[in-house]
Amino acid sequence: MKKVQISITLEGRTINKLEELQDHFCADILPALQSGRLAKWFDGRDMQVQAEAIRAIDKNSDEAAQLLAVAGVLEIAMDAEDAQFMLEDWHNAAAAAAPAAASVPAALASKENEEETEPSGEVVDWSGQDMSNRKFVGADLRNANLKEVNFSGSDLSGADLSGADLSEADLSEADLTGALFVGANLRGANLMSATVKQSEGKTSALPVNFSNMDIVANWMSATAKQLEGKTSALPVNFSNANIVGADLSSAVLRDALFCGCNLTKASLVESWFDGADFSNANLSFADLSDARFGQSQFAGASLVGIRGEDPRPVV
Repeated sequence: MKKVQISITLEGRTINKLEELQDHFCADILPALQSGRLAKWFDGRDMQVQAEAIRAIDKNSDEAAQLLAVAGVLEIAMDAEDAQFMLEDWHNAAAAAAPAAASVPAALASKENEEETEPSGEVVDWSGQDMSNRKFVGADLRNANLKEVNFSGSDLSGADLSGADLSEADLSEADLTGALFVGANLRGANLMSATVKQSEGKTSALPVNFSNMDIVANWMSATAKQLEGKTSALPVNFSNANIVGADLSSAVLRDALFCGCNLTKASLVESWFDGADFSNANLSFADLSDARFGQSQFAGASLVGIRGEDPRPVV
């Protein structure tokens, strides 16, 4: 069976070949390493030796060590000083390229140790801007105009984007842990390799909430990521969401909630949904080829015309 081939973007270029990966090697590769996207890139091209070597890299080591390790897998000559200079250039370029609004104003940031955060009163308009690889932890972006914004690789953990317009936005490889998207518009958004992970030093955190949203997005290789040493990953809540025709290929969304969700004609090819709840969901004409549904629930779900094996247990 043909494998899904995902792409990687380095220096603004779409990378599809090993030679391109070597020629344009830079620190842009770190978010792809951390999210697991780089290993999947090698998987899709039947480069299993490289894929396993990438997976073996310690994601908790410092950035320079990770960069050196990836360079080794790609057979690129690099020493520790080279890696440090490359990282400095990368961080300086990101800081210089970001608009002044990219550092979240105090009025937008959620306040700690308060029972309720009051709206700032101003509507944020970052439409079309580059906010990649930035930190927006706990930011208050309710009802913001974030159409076509580039949030790739950014940390949006704990941010409130309720009612925001994120249509055509790029959230690839972003950290969405505990983020709130109630009533947001993500039509046409790119969430490839977006992660939901356990908060450091905590036993649990809020799940990402996509309830009651209208989503026609690309979720290819999206992951509910489990960190080293943690007992479980956080569930993602898609209850009652409209995900008609969405691409969730190669996603890892264990224990996700799809209750009442409309997944008509969606692609779930080679995805992992162990323990997920699809109660009363509409999966009509969806492609479930080679997907995993261990211990998933399908009470009241519609699976008319699906491709692949029927995941419901035989009674």
